[in-house]
Amino acid sequence: MSVSFKQYTKYNKKLWKFQCYLGKTEFGEEVRTTRSGFQTKKVAQQVYRQLQLDFDKNTLKMNGNITFKELYEEFIEQYRLKVKPSTIMITRRAIEDHALEYFGDKVLKDISVRFCTQVNRRWIRDGYKQAYYFRRAVAQILQYGVQQELIHETQCEKPNQSNVKKLMKI
Repeated sequence: MSVSFKQYTKYNKKLWKFQCYLGKTEFGEEVRTTRSGFQTKKVAQQVYRQLQLDFDKNTLKMNGNITFKELYEEFIEQYRLKVKPSTIMITRRAIEDHALEYFGDKVLKDISVRFCTQVNRRWIRDGYKQAYYFRRAVAQILQYGVQQELIHETQCEKPNQSNVKKLMKI
């Protein structure tokens, strides 16, 4: 694990940067990174240690900033191999007509349980009888993201179903 810390001057300020080798990926590729703009060497060292810990825990992902729409496109290609064309059409209609409006440009790590619950309630309030299917389709896509190790857990399976059923009766 090699790391080098260097001090440099930018806009008449002395700042610190480091270059480091974190390790190898599961495909044997070396992972190196450079970070800069630290006020002190101590802060740079702390960031390096945290970066190394994240890499060792395998939480540092190069695809961590993928959007829901990109994941959906990847999912639909894989899903197409498993199900009938009619199922693909139903799923595409649910996602493209209803879910992408809310989830499309959102980065996966920014999708929260609260956001999923709010979207689900909005579908119910708007009178969609298929709101349960919309939520289930979104949850399937997020579960695919978990399988691909892009996120740690799916956020759509957490909304309390008893509350949703009460809202539907009102």
